[in-house]
Amino acid sequence: MEEQQYNLLNGLPLEFDHVVSIISTSIVPFNLQGVKTALLDAEARQQGYLS
Repeated sequence: MEEQQYNLLNGLPLEFDHVVSIISTSIVPFNLQGVKTALLDAEARQQGYLS
């Protein structure tokens, strides 16, 4: 995992722990765009649940 991705993931609140776990343990590495997409998808789902 690249340093930029590592720093991004470590700065996230606990609500994103499931996404961080998936990205961190994935056999296929995520590029930075993949990390951003996964986080935005997770955020959209969380917002949908809160509405």
